[in-house]
Amino acid sequence: MTATIIQPIGGHARAFMRQVVMNSGVICVTGADELALAGECFSAGYLDHDAGDRFTFVITEKGKDYLRRLARCE
Repeated sequence: MTATIIQPIGGHARAFMRQVVMNSGVICVTGADELALAGECFSAGYLDHDAGDRFTFVITEKGKDYLRRLARCE
């Protein structure tokens, strides 16, 4: 069994990720605060840019796995 290293993100960024999931895995950021949160998640590999739009982000498989692990308290 191999251990997966999880890149931690802040509480506000985790809440933002949950918002992305509730929005069918895609979100278009409109303000500076949302862009900062999306950037934190993007840097950790949990979000990616939608093709051709730097303000639209999609959740990655790594992001989905991160939220599942948090829900299970691993």
